[in-house]
Amino acid sequence: MSSWTEDEFNQVSKLTQLSNRTLGACKDVLVNGLSGVEAAAKYSILPAQVSRGLKGLRERQEKFNEIVEKRLIQKDILKSNVVQKARSMLGAKLVVKDTEAGCTYVGPTVFKQDGFLLQRVGKTGIVHDLGKLTVVPKIDANWTIEYPRDGGLASVKETPLEPARNIVQR
Repeated sequence: MSSWTEDEFNQVSKLTQLSNRTLGACKDVLVNGLSGVEAAAKYSILPAQVSRGLKGLRERQEKFNEIVEKRLIQKDILKSNVVQKARSMLGAKLVVKDTEAGCTYVGPTVFKQDGFLLQRVGKTGIVHDLGKLTVVPKIDANWTIEYPRDGGLASVKETPLEPARNIVQR
Protein backbone atom coordinates (compact mmCIF):
# COMPACT_ATOMS: atom_id res chain seq x y z
CA MET A 1 0.00 0.00 0.00
CA SER A 2 1.61 3.25 -1.11
CA SER A 3 1.58 6.33 1.04
CA TRP A 4 0.19 9.65 -0.13
CA THR A 5 1.82 13.05 0.06
CA GLU A 6 0.09 15.71 2.10
CA ASP A 7 -0.72 17.63 -1.11
CA GLU A 8 -2.35 14.54 -2.66
CA PHE A 9 -4.40 13.99 0.48
CA ASN A 10 -5.50 17.64 0.62
CA GLN A 11 -6.52 17.60 -3.05
CA VAL A 12 -8.55 14.40 -2.78
CA SER A 13 -10.14 15.21 0.57
CA LYS A 14 -11.60 18.55 -0.58
CA LEU A 15 -15.37 18.70 -0.41
CA THR A 16 -15.79 15.35 1.30
CA GLN A 17 -18.52 14.89 3.85
CA LEU A 18 -16.22 13.14 6.31
CA SER A 19 -15.96 14.59 9.79
CA ASN A 20 -12.74 16.32 10.78
CA ARG A 21 -11.88 13.42 13.11
CA THR A 22 -12.38 10.82 10.38
CA LEU A 23 -10.38 12.94 7.93
CA GLY A 24 -7.61 13.31 10.50
CA ALA A 25 -7.51 9.57 11.08
CA CYS A 26 -7.47 8.84 7.34
CA LYS A 27 -4.65 11.33 6.87
CA ASP A 28 -2.65 9.61 9.59
CA VAL A 29 -3.12 6.29 7.79
CA LEU A 30 -2.47 7.50 4.23
CA VAL A 31 0.19 10.16 4.83
CA ASN A 32 1.80 9.30 8.15
CA GLY A 33 1.69 5.51 7.96
CA LEU A 34 -0.36 4.70 11.08
CA SER A 35 -2.53 1.62 11.06
CA GLY A 36 -6.28 2.11 10.86
CA VAL A 37 -6.72 0.81 14.42
CA GLU A 38 -4.06 3.21 15.79
CA ALA A 39 -5.58 6.15 13.93
CA ALA A 40 -9.08 5.27 15.17
CA ALA A 41 -7.85 5.12 18.77
CA LYS A 42 -5.98 8.43 18.37
CA TYR A 43 -9.15 10.19 17.17
CA SER A 44 -11.59 8.28 19.42
CA ILE A 45 -13.59 6.85 16.54
CA LEU A 46 -14.40 3.32 15.44
CA PRO A 47 -11.98 1.48 13.12
CA ALA A 48 -14.93 0.90 10.74
CA GLN A 49 -15.29 4.68 10.33
CA VAL A 50 -11.64 4.91 9.32
CA SER A 51 -12.07 1.97 6.94
CA ARG A 52 -15.10 3.55 5.24
CA GLY A 53 -13.33 6.91 5.03
CA LEU A 54 -10.24 5.31 3.45
CA LYS A 55 -12.38 3.44 0.92
CA GLY A 56 -14.15 6.63 -0.11
CA LEU A 57 -10.91 8.61 -0.38
CA ARG A 58 -9.23 5.91 -2.48
CA GLU A 59 -12.23 5.80 -4.85
CA ARG A 60 -12.11 9.57 -5.09
CA GLN A 61 -8.38 9.45 -5.85
CA GLU A 62 -8.98 6.97 -8.70
CA LYS A 63 -11.59 9.27 -10.27
CA PHE A 64 -9.32 12.28 -9.80
CA ASN A 65 -6.41 10.44 -11.47
CA GLU A 66 -8.64 9.44 -14.41
CA ILE A 67 -9.68 13.06 -14.94
CA VAL A 68 -6.07 14.26 -14.77
CA GLU A 69 -4.97 11.58 -17.23
CA LYS A 70 -7.73 12.51 -19.70
CA ARG A 71 -6.74 16.18 -19.50
CA LEU A 72 -3.08 15.33 -20.11
CA ILE A 73 -3.98 13.24 -23.15
CA GLN A 74 -6.17 16.05 -24.51
CA LYS A 75 -3.38 18.56 -23.91
CA ASP A 76 -0.88 16.32 -25.76
CA ILE A 77 -3.26 16.14 -28.74
CA LEU A 78 -3.70 19.93 -28.80
CA LYS A 79 0.06 20.41 -28.55
CA SER A 80 0.59 17.97 -31.41
CA ASN A 81 -1.81 20.06 -33.52
CA VAL A 82 0.26 23.17 -32.75
CA VAL A 83 3.45 21.40 -33.87
CA GLN A 84 1.76 20.31 -37.13
CA LYS A 85 0.55 23.86 -37.81
CA ALA A 86 4.03 25.25 -37.07
CA ARG A 87 5.60 22.87 -39.56
CA SER A 88 2.99 23.65 -42.20
CA MET A 89 3.60 27.40 -41.75
CA LEU A 90 7.38 27.40 -41.33
CA GLY A 91 8.51 24.27 -43.14
CA ALA A 92 8.29 20.53 -42.57
CA LYS A 93 11.87 20.34 -41.31
CA LEU A 94 11.27 22.89 -38.56
CA VAL A 95 12.66 21.69 -35.24
CA VAL A 96 10.02 22.26 -32.57
CA LYS A 97 11.01 22.07 -28.90
CA ASP A 98 9.33 22.30 -25.52
CA THR A 99 10.38 24.86 -22.97
CA GLU A 100 12.77 24.03 -20.14
CA ALA A 101 13.01 25.39 -16.61
CA GLY A 102 15.83 27.90 -16.23
CA CYS A 103 15.89 28.82 -19.93
CA THR A 104 15.21 32.14 -21.64
CA TYR A 105 13.75 32.38 -25.14
CA VAL A 106 13.96 35.51 -27.28
CA GLY A 107 12.19 35.86 -30.59
CA PRO A 108 8.97 36.73 -32.38
CA THR A 109 5.71 35.00 -31.62
CA VAL A 110 4.14 33.29 -34.63
CA PHE A 111 0.70 32.11 -33.53
CA LYS A 112 -1.53 31.07 -30.60
CA GLN A 113 -3.75 28.02 -30.70
CA ASP A 114 -5.55 25.81 -28.16
CA GLY A 115 -3.74 27.22 -25.13
CA PHE A 116 -0.28 27.17 -26.70
CA LEU A 117 1.99 29.81 -28.22
CA LEU A 118 4.63 29.23 -30.87
CA GLN A 119 7.71 31.43 -30.69
CA ARG A 120 10.43 31.47 -33.33
CA VAL A 121 13.88 31.37 -31.76
CA GLY A 122 16.45 31.28 -34.52
CA LYS A 123 15.64 28.27 -36.71
CA THR A 124 13.68 26.57 -33.92
CA GLY A 125 10.04 26.77 -32.93
CA ILE A 126 9.41 26.86 -29.17
CA VAL A 127 6.00 25.74 -27.89
CA HIS A 128 4.88 27.61 -24.75
CA ASP A 129 1.93 26.58 -22.59
CA LEU A 130 -0.06 29.80 -22.12
CA GLY A 131 -1.05 28.69 -18.61
CA LYS A 132 2.61 28.89 -17.59
CA LEU A 133 3.16 32.50 -18.68
CA THR A 134 2.62 35.63 -16.56
CA VAL A 135 1.32 37.52 -19.62
CA VAL A 136 -0.12 36.33 -22.92
CA PRO A 137 2.09 37.87 -25.62
CA LYS A 138 0.75 39.54 -28.76
CA ILE A 139 1.45 37.82 -32.04
CA ASP A 140 4.03 39.20 -34.48
CA ALA A 141 6.05 40.95 -31.80
CA ASN A 142 9.45 40.09 -30.35
CA TRP A 143 9.39 38.71 -26.78
CA THR A 144 11.72 37.54 -24.06
CA ILE A 145 10.18 34.64 -22.16
CA GLU A 146 12.16 33.53 -19.13
CA TYR A 147 11.39 30.39 -17.14
CA PRO A 148 12.58 30.19 -13.54
CA ARG A 149 14.57 27.18 -12.40
CA ASP A 150 11.93 26.26 -9.80
CA GLY A 151 9.29 25.61 -12.46
CA GLY A 152 7.09 28.61 -11.64
CA LEU A 153 5.43 30.94 -14.15
CA ALA A 154 7.61 32.38 -16.89
CA SER A 155 8.12 36.14 -17.01
CA VAL A 156 7.22 37.69 -20.34
CA LYS A 157 8.37 41.04 -21.67
CA GLU A 158 8.26 42.60 -25.07
CA THR A 159 11.73 43.03 -26.54
CA PRO A 160 12.20 45.56 -29.30
CA LEU A 161 14.03 44.28 -32.35
CA GLU A 162 17.39 45.87 -32.92
CA PRO A 163 17.07 48.36 -35.77
CA ALA A 164 18.53 47.21 -39.07
CA ARG A 165 21.85 48.82 -39.84
CA ASN A 166 22.09 50.91 -42.95
CA ILE A 167 24.60 49.19 -45.18
CA VAL A 168 26.04 51.19 -48.01
CA GLN A 169 27.57 49.18 -50.81
CA ARG A 170 30.16 50.83 -53.04
